[in-house]
Amino acid sequence: MSSEVSFFVMLPLSRTRKEYAVRRSPRASRLTLKVSPAGMVEVVIPCFTSCSEAQSFIEKNALWLERTLRKFEKRPGVSRKTEPEYYPTHFNLRFSGRELPLLYEWKDVCWVGVRETADNLLVTGAVLNAEQVHQALRDYLLRRAHELLEPFMKQISAECGISYEEVNFRLQQRRWGSCSGRKHISLNALLLFFPPEYVRYVMIHELCHTREMNHSADFWCLVSVFCRDYKYLRSALNRESAGVIPPFLTRKS
Repeated sequence: MSSEVSFFVMLPLSRTRKEYAVRRSPRASRLTLKVSPAGMVEVVIPCFTSCSEAQSFIEKNALWLERTLRKFEKRPGVSRKTEPEYYPTHFNLRFSGRELPLLYEWKDVCWVGVRETADNLLVTGAVLNAEQVHQALRDYLLRRAHELLEPFMKQISAECGISYEEVNFRLQQRRWGSCSGRKHISLNALLLFFPPEYVRYVMIHELCHTREMNHSADFWCLVSVFCRDYKYLRSALNRESAGVIPPFLTRKS
């Protein structure tokens, strides 16, 4: 079990006190300083490390901490009101039933990586670069789509008795899926933000296109054989998308 307690550190440039949390974690192997875009500061320490060592660690890094907090506050063209658009605070991946807080850990490197832990999504690296953060999160979603949606697609194909040649995943703004004349199906990785029944409808929709390459009455009749409430699901999918998908994933570049 992890535990958390709050302390204060004096920032050297402004001579102001900044509150920070110390969290003891059995999974931590070293001291780590984390700063969120909203200005929350946390020091994660191994179980055998004392709070006084954490205090010394953050005092040693107080200058970096203050400069980092100022960078978050003064990024050109980014206001506090739009902060979640640039740095989402959580991913609610309803397909897998996981709501994951996003934690940002700055490192003096040129890359950004995303790792899923038992409790959160840890975004590590050059996190002051919003575009790099966005790309790393996109790459994470594509990886998870392959891991979670591809087996589900095989399951739905077997249930319907409709085969396909291959499936791939992309991040798209307007389409949930597509099917080519060669039975190659493409699915939107953003389906991870929706419950399994929504995803099942999209998969059935594309599988039915392997037999009916149109939206004729025959096509919808075939869809209804495998998904009776397709009309509701199709409407709900588009209606709910704005509320469940982080804005940066659908914003035009």
